[in-house]
Amino acid sequence: MTVTITKFNKYESGALYGFVDIAVPIWGTNLNIKGCKVFCKDGKHFLTMPSREYQDEAGEKKYAVIIGLDDNEVYKKMMTAMNDAWNLYYQANLGAVQPPPPNQEYISDDVPF
Repeated sequence: MTVTITKFNKYESGALYGFVDIAVPIWGTNLNIKGCKVFCKDGKHFLTMPSREYQDEAGEKKYAVIIGLDDNEVYKKMMTAMNDAWNLYYQANLGAVQPPPPNQEYISDDVPF
């Protein structure tokens, strides 16, 4: 499987580092997941699936994931592949003044689609 970073927009606010769009090949086409958040904490980056903000009954801010998978093990593998793709993308372009170019790929046999 190839996870491709198709777009990166740097947007720093607190731990939020920016947003990426990814493409995952599935059934002969790409599943495009737009608006994944990239966070940076303690010098390490990690991605999350797109989410929406809401308030619970107590008025606390919460986030609901928009895209998920029923199988938790497959979801973990998908997130690992996405984060690995981001890390390779970031490392290849470290120190760039402009946002790095899109379409960096990460290949993983761990995600079963």
